[in-house]
Amino acid sequence: MRIFRELGWFFRQEKRSYAIGVLTLFLVALMELFPPYVIGVIVDAIESDTRLPA
Repeated sequence: MRIFRELGWFFRQEKRSYAIGVLTLFLVALMELFPPYVIGVIVDAIESDTRLPA
């Protein structure tokens, strides 16, 4: 943990870049959940022989 204390000035100086990076990682994680959801909806619709919601 000592290394973080020594580099604290750098993290504070670049906090905007780190915030953008964390937000981007969060959005990418959410986007990775979308294709399995769509595939699940399609498979469920085929299995129950119903039309997909428009």
